[in-house]
Amino acid sequence: MRVELCTIVLNAMPWIRHWLEQHYDWADRIIIVEGADRRYPGRNVSDCGLSRDQTAYCVHSFPDPAKKILFIQHGWAADKAELRDRYAKLVTPGALMAVPDSDEFVPKESQRIITDFIEARADRLAFTFPIVHFWQPPGSVWPNGWPRSRKIVTGSYADIPHTRFFRAVPGMRYRGNHNHPEFPDGRELVSVAPYRMDLRLIGAEGGMLTDQPHILHYGFCLEAANGEDKNRFYMARNEVVTRPDTTQFRGAWLRGETPLGAKVLDWAGGWPECFDGGTTGTR
Repeated sequence: MRVELCTIVLNAMPWIRHWLEQHYDWADRIIIVEGADRRYPGRNVSDCGLSRDQTAYCVHSFPDPAKKILFIQHGWAADKAELRDRYAKLVTPGALMAVPDSDEFVPKESQRIITDFIEARADRLAFTFPIVHFWQPPGSVWPNGWPRSRKIVTGSYADIPHTRFFRAVPGMRYRGNHNHPEFPDGRELVSVAPYRMDLRLIGAEGGMLTDQPHILHYGFCLEAANGEDKNRFYMARNEVVTRPDTTQFRGAWLRGETPLGAKVLDWAGGWPECFDGGTTGTR
């Protein structure tokens, strides 16, 4: 099955090279769109709506012998849906469109399982697999440090499912919801017999995953400035009203507190292979 990996980025320098290393061999094509929602705080965004860090350099300098990577510098956008729509227009119909964020990593074995599973399920268009959220509030120091943090968080916002895999259909677009691509007639792909696998952890304190395909998320291991900008952006979208639990969760992370309704657990599982210094077979 053809795999086309897509993401949007802004100030993604801490992650993007690792992200490309982790997924390069898996993907037949990689489409990265750089830009900012106009409501995003401008202090760390260029005048044209691009990153102020070295995101672009990291992408351009990454070895790409198979010429898989397409990097689009879009700049300011009305919303994230406009940014995601840039890659939706380019994805090959019938391909697996995988859209992990630039701080989300799919382990190698999970890549294989997910591809095989989706290829065998032609009756479904949207697939949700578990996400493990590593937890390291700004200023905290865990024994192993990141990216080998030994803490994860569950409950509250951390348990909200995020769909990261779609079977691409002709004419699909992102319009009203930046998380859910739509058919040309406006129906969301998740409306067609979506598949969802919920997270199952084993051990009294969570410990590790059962043998599930999964994504490893490092968004709660950011530096404070980056996290503060994200939180201000969500509040500018009025999420303090529309998604108060999310606002509370991210605010607690910035303060170094455990969010209401959440638990911080010891992690006994693994990390993305790219953080162990491994290289892919093609380079």
